[in-house]
Amino acid sequence: MFELQRYNALVANALRERWEAAALQSTVLDQAEKAIAEVMGGEGLLSGEVSPKGLLDEFVSEHREKADEEHWMNPEIRFEETMSGRSEFIYIGFDPEPEDSRAMSSWRTDPRGIYSLRNSLHVHIVGSRKPEEPHLPTVQVAEVLSAKLGDKRIAVNMRIRSKWERMLASLYFGNAVLLIDCDPDDFSYGFDD
Repeated sequence: MFELQRYNALVANALRERWEAAALQSTVLDQAEKAIAEVMGGEGLLSGEVSPKGLLDEFVSEHREKADEEHWMNPEIRFEETMSGRSEFIYIGFDPEPEDSRAMSSWRTDPRGIYSLRNSLHVHIVGSRKPEEPHLPTVQVAEVLSAKLGDKRIAVNMRIRSKWERMLASLYFGNAVLLIDCDPDDFSYGFDD
């Protein structure tokens, strides 16, 4: 009789553990589906060919009010081109706070490297294209390899709040082709000295 009770308790515990694991997996899947729906909802998934200029313009607009309060003239936007074998890559790092405002603080003496900027896109150059208008320069065509939002790699369980964050995430998840048609110096908060 005691062996039967012990056996029943073992079976009940095993079933309880499986049910809890199944419920946990279900919760994780539900969270992932919600996050993906959030990224792909609203303005929809960015696919096809996209210019990073639109993303960075939205980024600048989102941070303009804080820039006005802090008297920032420009966001910190940097492009770093690298070669690996015959492949060319561009790392685009961007942060609302410019490096010169950080240098004014006495405890911030070391300049940030491009990889320490809060947001980024890492892209692989797959070709180039001449625009239809002959006076415009050739643009590089790239595929997104990775993306970072607020110091964290883009993931399905991230909280996406603004339009530029949704654009960044959907560029990563949507496998969009980027047409690199801007320079880091093309962006400012639009305030005069």
